[in-house]
Amino acid sequence: MISDEIAGPRLPRSLRSPWRWIMFALSVLFVLTGLATAFGGDVAGLLIGIVVMLVGGWWSVTSLRSGVFVSEESVVERGMSGTSARMKWADVAEVRIGPGPSLLPSRTVVLVGKDGVEDMDLNSLSWYSFRPPRVPRRVARFQKVAALLMATD
Repeated sequence: MISDEIAGPRLPRSLRSPWRWIMFALSVLFVLTGLATAFGGDVAGLLIGIVVMLVGGWWSVTSLRSGVFVSEESVVERGMSGTSARMKWADVAEVRIGPGPSLLPSRTVVLVGKDGVEDMDLNSLSWYSFRPPRVPRRVARFQKVAALLMATD
């Protein structure tokens, strides 16, 4: 059972990256470009336009669905590429900050698995670390909730 400290509306149901809005804006541009290309007049333009619109539509849906979703039982990470991963709190040994997925200097939250359970990177919570080490609010909030939920298992 979850403690009163994080029960109810205080438990963050989702934590999302601000980068998803940039991805969404780019996907809308893809859809508009596809529309303009599709109505160019020839069959090749129509086919290319449809493909570009479908890619833009898929990106818009995945960017809006992306994020880290927390429940009392598990954490689910939905990436901007459409991938999804789940880890139960009972399988989490610790939460740490590790290197991010980008070529630029970035950091991400890593859930370290217990007893051979594979570690899980929460890339939806990644951030660029150009300045001194500072953790974004969404990551600090996740760390606090994770510590409480891991303590209840």
